[in-house]
Amino acid sequence: MLLANALMLHHCGRRWRWRPKHLDGTHRRVVDLFTETRANAPCAIHRLVAIAEESVGRKPGDWFGPATTAHVLKEAVDMSASKEPLLRNLRIYVAKDCTVYKADVKVAEKSAVGDNLESFSMVEAPSDYPSGLIPAETTNSTSGRLFSGIVDGVPYFEEAREVREEEFYALNRRISVDGQSWIAEDYHRQEASFTSSQEASFKPVLVLIPIRLGAEKINPIYVATLRSLLASENCVGVIGGRPKHSLYLLGFQGADDVIFLDPHLVQDGDVFRLESFHSQDQAKKVSALKLDPSCCVGFYCPTEENFDAWCEMMRTMAEEFAPLFSIVDGTRDDEVSRRSNEDRVIIKDDFVIL
Repeated sequence: MLLANALMLHHCGRRWRWRPKHLDGTHRRVVDLFTETRANAPCAIHRLVAIAEESVGRKPGDWFGPATTAHVLKEAVDMSASKEPLLRNLRIYVAKDCTVYKADVKVAEKSAVGDNLESFSMVEAPSDYPSGLIPAETTNSTSGRLFSGIVDGVPYFEEAREVREEEFYALNRRISVDGQSWIAEDYHRQEASFTSSQEASFKPVLVLIPIRLGAEKINPIYVATLRSLLASENCVGVIGGRPKHSLYLLGFQGADDVIFLDPHLVQDGDVFRLESFHSQDQAKKVSALKLDPSCCVGFYCPTEENFDAWCEMMRTMAEEFAPLFSIVDGTRDDEVSRRSNEDRVIIKDDFVIL
């Protein structure tokens, strides 16, 4: 659920809403990554279990903790990125030891989107434009809403500057998906003048941070922190739940209650129903103090500017709430090397210098 939410934000934006009677090709293709009816779907449950068994020795029936799940999701995306256009321009970073290393997240990695002919979205064939070329003026934001501050424990945002650009959608590729006819949008976009080479090299990232909110049970001091993390603009939810019962945490109500969706819904695997992938009227709430302290929080950062704003927001939160993780400017290798040098014992004459 968390990965699917991040993919929908990545491809459709935060303002996208599902309308049951409206056929959306991109939405359908994202869902298709998780369905068991498709052979070798990269994010299907059976595929994830197979990856876990091969990489970390987890077998069907074993308990998958939030940290294990985060690493399995990363491996699933990495393994299929070269073959799946929807996964090609998104990478997953899994924090270790509750630390996010900014230099590791900002690894220079050229995006493959736009360079591959399979990178397209899909729409129904229009009848209003027989010429097959639709001019459209759209408004794009450089980084969505930027963090501005915290009021009563909840972050607030201001709109980032907007840049208007002109797009031309060339409807020139007709394909078939599940027996339905689609038109592929092969679009050509004018580059925004402010885009730098450094920004172009930043690949949108889903940051997953496995954390603990206590030893055997949640420490009440962390409830306010969890509430603020869920309220942040970049948060795509939390992998957590009650002991031995996984839940997808996506919001909060009041001071202590957390809103969640339960992913445990058995369905007919031979019939694909798009509406079955949406939990209408299924959101519930539970006291945060009843949750298992082990969880994994996810943040989606589409641009480098947005990632830097998120880092600043997290550091500001850490000054007001009990911190659950830290952000370091360098790389993890640099930090390990620095600590190793500090821990070296040098013997000189009759003294031991630490």
